[in-house]
Amino acid sequence: MKTWQQLDDQRIDNLNQLQNIKLKLAAAEDLMRESQMKISNAEEQQQTQNLLLDNLKTTCQQLENDLTMKGDECEDLRACKEEYTRELQETERAQQQAEQLLTQLKQQERELTNQKAQAEREQQAALTQLNNAQYEARIAKERVEQAKKNLQKAEEDLNNCFSFKFLFISFGEDNKREKQDAVNRARHDLEQAEQKLETKKRNLSDHEQKHTAATNKTLDLTSQLKQKTQDRIQQDQTLTSKINNVAMCKSKVENITTQYRDATSERRKLQIEKKNTESKMEDARTKIVTLNSELEKHRQDFTKHEAQKKELSNETQMIDRTITNHQRTMTEHQDSITSNQRNLVKATNDLQQKQTIVELSKQKVQSLKQSIRDKKSFRKNVQANRWAASPSKVNKSG
Repeated sequence: MKTWQQLDDQRIDNLNQLQNIKLKLAAAEDLMRESQMKISNAEEQQQTQNLLLDNLKTTCQQLENDLTMKGDECEDLRACKEEYTRELQETERAQQQAEQLLTQLKQQERELTNQKAQAEREQQAALTQLNNAQYEARIAKERVEQAKKNLQKAEEDLNNCFSFKFLFISFGEDNKREKQDAVNRARHDLEQAEQKLETKKRNLSDHEQKHTAATNKTLDLTSQLKQKTQDRIQQDQTLTSKINNVAMCKSKVENITTQYRDATSERRKLQIEKKNTESKMEDARTKIVTLNSELEKHRQDFTKHEAQKKELSNETQMIDRTITNHQRTMTEHQDSITSNQRNLVKATNDLQQKQTIVELSKQKVQSLKQSIRDKKSFRKNVQANRWAASPSKVNKSG
């Protein structure tokens, strides 16, 4: 039969074993809660990553659509830019041609201006020569008229001159010869004057023709210059229009270039953003795969810890039953011990009473012995005092 100590030791062992199992059970429950928390976190993260992936897919599709539209826009702008550039080149060529034509017209205008000035100078010179010729012809005509008058007067003087002979002596013959000579000279002068007049008339006619030709040339050059000036003014206006067209085309090219550059920049940004979004999608997929692996691991851990908890719970129940049975055994043993203790207490009390009587008897004997010793000691002290007093008296008398 086991002793109480053995039973108590067994009880303590069972309690310690139960405590250890409960600790393991608590640890298993903690691990279960930790695994469940990890599962919840992983599921939450998985849901978050799935939502993020869906959003990224939507964003990526939207970016793809925007990129397609932006690509079409860039292509349209590029084609429009090329068309505007060709139009600009054509207007620039037209401007260059207009500038060249204007330069030619200005050169022709300057040449006509110079020619007109030269013609005017020639016309003025011809007019001066014509005036001189007219003056000379008038003078020559006046001289002819004067020569005619002189001839007429000389002829009248000749007709009025009479000569006669008387005997061999002539009277008035010399005077008549002088008059005849005067008529001859006057006739010669008239012929000379008429010849000069004819010469002057021919000269006048030549100068009139020259003046007319110079005048006609001046008028013709004036008309040409006027027309050329009008052509130059019109060409100047045309050039201004061409310059304005070039400026307008340049503005269109600059605007379309800016739009194309901005659209291209936006397309590059969309491409970068789409690439980043695809990279984020890949990261999200990788995280989802990782989370799936972690979630599977956490679920396996949870299942393992749950099995451990169940096993430990079963062990706990078994130990509880063992402890209960052991406690029943200890209770029965305790009842036996209690009964024995009551009997022992009773016997002990009886023994203590007897021991008390014996002790009291011993104390009485001891007290008597002490009393006897005290009396003996007292007697000895009295005698000693007596002996001590006798020598002191002898000393005083001496």
